[in-house]
Parts: sequence; structure tokens; C-alpha cells
Amino acid sequence: MLNLIASTNKFSNITYISQKISIRAVITAMLLIFSGSIGLRAIAQTTSPPFLVAEAPDSANNNTQNVDGQINSQPLPSLPSISTTPIQASKSNELNRLLSTGECEGCNLVGVDLSGVHLVGVDLRNANLQGAILVNANLEGADLAGANLQGANFTAAFVSGTNFSNANLTQVNFTQAKLIDSEVAGAVLQDITLTDAEVFNTAISIGGEYSE
Repeated sequence: MLNLIASTNKFSNITYISQKISIRAVITAMLLIFSGSIGLRAIAQTTSPPFLVAEAPDSANNNTQNVDGQINSQPLPSLPSISTTPIQASKSNELNRLLSTGECEGCNLVGVDLSGVHLVGVDLRNANLQGAILVNANLEGADLAGANLQGANFTAAFVSGTNFSNANLTQVNFTQAKLIDSEVAGAVLQDITLTDAEVFNTAISIGGEYSE
């Protein structure tokens, strides 16, 4: 009987010990699992996001910066210098030539303003003076043979001994001008204005053919 009780107590002690060991093992295992989970989360939090943030966006930004750098570093192609007003520049040069030398044969002086200028004895043969303004100008002895003077304004100009042979004098305004001893042989004299003009020994007449 005592042996049975003793064996029963030993069995109970073994059971208790085994239960105690298994509880500890379970607790230990749970702690390991729990700590492992925390470790994985910590690793994931400390490793993954910086990797994603640092690699993908930075690489994209680096590419963008490289592209921008390439674009900015490339020099722009040089464009040839083009004068926006070559005709005006040429006209200005030819006007200076006329005023400084008195000679400008064949020059392009369309619409030029020569009001009050002394053009005594100038050479303007075959020059283009279409629409030129010659109000109060002095053209004594000027040579305008073959010149284009269509629409030019000679109001109150002094035109003495001037050569207009073969010139285009269409719609020229000679209002109050003095036309003296000037040559107009072969000139085009359509629609000219001679209001209050003084015409002497020049083959231009008001309202009809000129007669000696």
C-alpha cells in the first residue's frame, strides 16, 4: 500500500514537473515568436521604407537632374544676325552719300524727306525718288534725268536749269514752285499739279500743250 502511494506521488510529481516544463516551453516559444515578430517589424520599419523612398524617388530625381543638366549644358545654336530694316539702312547710307558728295546716281530714296535742302547741281540720274518730299528745296542745276519722281512733292521748290528729261513726273506736285529753264523732254507729265506755280521757259503748261 505504501509502495502504491509512493508510486502515485512520484507519478504526480513527474506529471507536475512535465506540465511545468511544458508551460515554460510554451511561454518560451511564445516569447520567441513575439520577440521575433517585433524584430521583423522593426527590421521592416527600419529597412524597407528607406529603401523604397531612397531608391525609387531618388533615382528618378537623379535621372531628371541628369536630363536637365544635359539640356542646360548644351549651348544654344547661334543665329545669324539679320537686319530688321535693311532697306532703311541702305536708304540712310545713300542719303548720306547724296548730302556729302552731291552724287547719288541710281540711288533708292523712296519717300525721302529733303525739305528745304540745297541740292544745287546734284546728280540724281535714274534715282528712285518716288513720293519724295522736296518742299522748299533748291534744285538749281540738278540732274534728274530718268529719275522716278512719281508722287513727289515740290511745293514752293526752286527748280531752275533742272534736267527732268525722260523722268517720271506722274502726279508730281509743283504747287507754288518756280520752274525756270528746266528740261522735260521725254518726261511723263500725267496729272501734275501746277497751282500758283511760276513756269518760265519750261515745256510744261497748265491746261494744254506748251508752245514757245
